[in-house]
Amino acid sequence: MAGGPGEIFSQGERLQAMGLDLPGAARIAMLLRQKGANLPEDIYTTERLQEAILALWRKGERSC
Repeated sequence: MAGGPGEIFSQGERLQAMGLDLPGAARIAMLLRQKGANLPEDIYTTERLQEAILALWRKGERSC
């Protein structure tokens, strides 16, 4: 697996299948995406997660 952190952590399910853990923000983002949230795949920091959730909120996407 190669790439920057965003690229690597965007493959959360694959990493977990390999027995690796995800940063908390990446795990939360993955769970929210599974619930229907339109969040970017490259989230791995709490700051980026916060920005993405606020952007959805401002656009009126409050589905989860």
